[in-house]
Amino acid sequence: MLNGSNWDNNRIEIIDNSQLGGNQYVCNSLHTGKLTLLRLEQNMAAGTFYFDAINPETGKVIHVTDGRFDIQFF
Repeated sequence: MLNGSNWDNNRIEIIDNSQLGGNQYVCNSLHTGKLTLLRLEQNMAAGTFYFDAINPETGKVIHVTDGRFDIQFF
């Protein structure tokens, strides 16, 4: 469960603020991914994504694969 994110100059930071986690993972020039926008309409976007992210404190790398999103916006 991702409770927060921060995009900044080709870098994304993902923070798991859950009581069991509290882990921070970042994507950078070595740990990257891809977001593909498949559909964009007046108030809806859909696509897929994957990425690798590293915990800067522990060095643990996570691999997120087969991600999908469908979002409505106003």
